[in-house]
Amino acid sequence: MQYAVYGRLEASICDSCTIPFQGATVRLYRYDGEPPEASLEASAQLSRSKDSSFSVLDPEAVAAKEDRMVAESEEPAGEDGSYEVTFGEESGYEGGPLQVDIRLTHLPGDDSEDGVGLGQDAVQLTIGYFTFEGEENSGEFDYRMPENFYCKLLESLGRWVICGHVLSEDDEGLAGAEVQALDADVSQDDPIGTATTNSAGRFLIYYTKDDFYDTPVSFVQLELIGGPDCYFKVDYARQRIYHEDQAAGPQQGRANRGPCPCGTPTLAEVPGRVGRGDPPASESRLELGH
Repeated sequence: MQYAVYGRLEASICDSCTIPFQGATVRLYRYDGEPPEASLEASAQLSRSKDSSFSVLDPEAVAAKEDRMVAESEEPAGEDGSYEVTFGEESGYEGGPLQVDIRLTHLPGDDSEDGVGLGQDAVQLTIGYFTFEGEENSGEFDYRMPENFYCKLLESLGRWVICGHVLSEDDEGLAGAEVQALDADVSQDDPIGTATTNSAGRFLIYYTKDDFYDTPVSFVQLELIGGPDCYFKVDYARQRIYHEDQAAGPQQGRANRGPCPCGTPTLAEVPGRVGRGDPPASESRLELGH
């Protein structure tokens, strides 16, 4: 008998910033215990459960369950996070619940070639459980990682992320804008990272502590607590269409940002300063955590 498990994998980074786990490998393992009931419901709908089924595995934990692996997806998840795992009798599967893991060689939306973080080429996560219904031999397992789980993943990898949205004066997303994030320090401003907005005007900037922690004098480190104090500049068609002063960084909601936007207050919609020429709109604005 041939079996198939298929679906889509996504991560919620903030309220309306959901991105697919493109490139992920799905691994299925035999599970001898009784899986949490909330996780079994994921076979029929997007999983938003906050149970203990989620965990970030170290290499030893992955190796310890190798003899229970039933199958893994032959192709990485597609642009929309879609995947399929097929297996037959040769897998040794004889029915019962399956533990679902995903293996990531990069974080969703991250174009970096430096792996997932902390020098690791990949990371494996347990995200839930799946059981075929009745006599069915195929079924759907869709998963959307909740914000707090994604924060936990970032923390384990020593990574930070900024999720944002560049809007024109008519509230349309501005595609192709170059967003630069900086950290406001006493002695210098550290460039945290840059990103280009997509067709909806959204952007993601991943970075590490090293991007904002060091100062020009090696024995002086002024970021003593928390994270960076972020402020932004936005260019479009080689023109500066949005500019914030350094003083915006230490303000409430910007100062000492954590690894992800979860729980960070949404910033006020502040008109940007527009360069001369023929910009796409007379005003632009930047929203974070959207």
